[in-house]
Amino acid sequence: MSGNRAGPTNVSFPMNVNPDPRPGRWLLPLVVLGMVAFTYVFVNQLPGEGGAATESTVDGSAASTSSTTTPDGSDPGATTPTSTAGSSTPAVQTPETAAYIDAMRALNTQLTGLQAELSSANAAWEAGGSYGDAQTAFTKISTDVATWRDQVNAVSVPAGLADAHETLRAAAEQAATQAAEALDGLVNSSGPEKRVQSVARFDEAVSAFAQALQQAGG
Repeated sequence: MSGNRAGPTNVSFPMNVNPDPRPGRWLLPLVVLGMVAFTYVFVNQLPGEGGAATESTVDGSAASTSSTTTPDGSDPGATTPTSTAGSSTPAVQTPETAAYIDAMRALNTQLTGLQAELSSANAAWEAGGSYGDAQTAFTKISTDVATWRDQVNAVSVPAGLADAHETLRAAAEQAATQAAEALDGLVNSSGPEKRVQSVARFDEAVSAFAQALQQAGG
């Protein structure tokens, strides 16, 4: 057997190899992701940025609303109710009120007819007509106006028109008085003054009656 001994043999043992020789490369994406998240949160909390988006939307809506209003602040899209201030819309009449107004209108028509008769009789006398014809005409008119006045007083007055009727009744009384005074001026006065003045006052009474009727709703 030979005396040569083999020297110790270097035996290589397998080593555990790290599959990722550079573990630090995973840290960079994590750091970047963390920075992005932090930046997002920080920016959203800044005034006028992310958190103000909702306010901007609200402000924009308000601006849009204000842009559609008229100079006086009204909304052109809203229906404007009809104003009754200063309007002359008549109140709803009850059957009693309507009957009263109709009766007074008819009496007013009769009065204007009597006014025309008195004016015609007075003009005929001043134009040189006969005294007998004038006396007959004035007497008839005075009697007719007195009867007409009684009809005014006999009309049934509904509630709420007592004051208006009193004004109408006063005008009717004045008309009857002046018709009688015109007759007396023709018959018993030496001059024309009383007759002429009475005819003029009769015309004023006719106008007063018509005005009072209009104010009462007629």
